[in-house]
Amino acid sequence: MSKPPAFQFYPRDWVMSTRILTPEQRGVYMDLLCFGWDMDGLPPDPDAMAGLVGLAAPKFKKVWAVIGSRFYQDDAGLWRNRRQEEQRAEMDALREKRRQAGRASAEQRAGK
Repeated sequence: MSKPPAFQFYPRDWVMSTRILTPEQRGVYMDLLCFGWDMDGLPPDPDAMAGLVGLAAPKFKKVWAVIGSRFYQDDAGLWRNRRQEEQRAEMDALREKRRQAGRASAEQRAGK
């Protein structure tokens, strides 16, 4: 099953939940959300995440100290955003439901 190329973005929620962040922190946060979606999680190593967003490790660690609480580590050590993972699960469930409906429809047509 292919992975979805995009995630839902709610501008009002974004603006309201990131007002306390500096523009740099918001930019890094958004980049990490995008990389986390595309890569199915972020690497456990902060230096690797720094490389993803184009910051030197010391600068990234200062930003991460502020935004890191918006992520959690899964059992494999990958960093994930809870809301994004809920959305990923909902999308996966919907795709599976549609796949099963398509299969049932095909089987019904074949049986006629």
